[in-house]
Amino acid sequence: MTEILIAGTGAGSENLLTPEVINALKNSECVVAHTGKIALIRRFANQAELFELADFKNLRNLEKLFREILAVHERVLLLVSGDPGMFSLMSFVRRKFPGVNLRALPGISSLQVLCARVCESWHDAVIISGHGREISLVKLLNTVERNRLVIIFCDGVNSPEKICRELLALENICVTIGENLSLESERISSGAASDFCAEIFSTNSLMMIRNLEPYTFPRTRLRDDDFVRDPRVKITNRNLRSIILDDLGICENSIFWDIGAGTGSICVSVALENPDCEIHAVDFKAESARIIRENIRKFHVHNIELHNSRASEILRELPIPTHVFIGGNGGELCEILEFVKNLGANIRVLVECVTIESFVTGAAILKHWENFTAKQVMISAVSEGESIMKSRSPVMLLSAKTCAIIEKISGKISEGE
Repeated sequence: MTEILIAGTGAGSENLLTPEVINALKNSECVVAHTGKIALIRRFANQAELFELADFKNLRNLEKLFREILAVHERVLLLVSGDPGMFSLMSFVRRKFPGVNLRALPGISSLQVLCARVCESWHDAVIISGHGREISLVKLLNTVERNRLVIIFCDGVNSPEKICRELLALENICVTIGENLSLESERISSGAASDFCAEIFSTNSLMMIRNLEPYTFPRTRLRDDDFVRDPRVKITNRNLRSIILDDLGICENSIFWDIGAGTGSICVSVALENPDCEIHAVDFKAESARIIRENIRKFHVHNIELHNSRASEILRELPIPTHVFIGGNGGELCEILEFVKNLGANIRVLVECVTIESFVTGAAILKHWENFTAKQVMISAVSEGESIMKSRSPVMLLSAKTCAIIEKISGKISEGE
């Protein structure tokens, strides 16, 4: 049966090649390796036909080469840096060659080397690869804030010095940077992020970030008293807030507009539940903007962008949303809904109405959209030491989805805008 053997060559030094991998090299007829690994393995693979590739990121060429080789050879050895299971090609090979017998030989990765050098256990580490992958600022800050140990594989774009500059926004952070691990030019540097912002590190670097006081984010939905408050600024109470969050149904990688954000209770709650969601909080009142900023800092969320502006002045500059909540509209409800309607289909919109005017206006517009619903929410509660149920003023929640825009143009139908 045709077989592909994936072997990890370790961090880079010949001393870290395992006996199992060396034995596989000596007994293989066909070896595929990155150009940078040929010198490392040549003396062990002197009986093999060597195929070298300068770019393992070009998966289409790699797949083509493997199909050509497997048409001639029954067994091929693929060499990868580090360990085959650590941000490597194992899943790609399994996906593209499902009928081939796949085996793997582990290697000693640079992650293991760095942790050993500084005597750090990594069983609870969050591992991120920056090799040819984008690391968003939001993901970086959220991950570092919430975890004791984060380890990042760096490259020329996601360099240690760049990441250190991005970490300046955080406190109680220590970094360790390992360059060219296991090689003669190995260097390990430790200190505060600010110590390395101006340095230039090797592209062959690994970065360890220790958070001395990781933030434990709430496991349950926040209470009203958890937020920084100002009597002049509206807050959506906890029970109503929970209904709104459920009705919005925001998921990973959504883009959310919170218009009339008030204290930020909705947008902060969304940020805590969906750290990968892009959130834009809009409120034109200065006191609201101040409270939102304080709540963003208090709950260590990094995926909220605050816009201290009227909705009519800022919405055109924001990315098209997947979800919109309108908790306050400043008399611009018609204009906001009209603008959102023209952005395209399947945008979920939820409007909180506390006045009869906003309810009548919102319902008249949204009833023509898809999946329109209206519900009245009235919460009653008995306070400690009392026996009479007290009710809050009822609130109307209107929800709908935008429709595809269909219009006739020169006898043709065009959809979307």
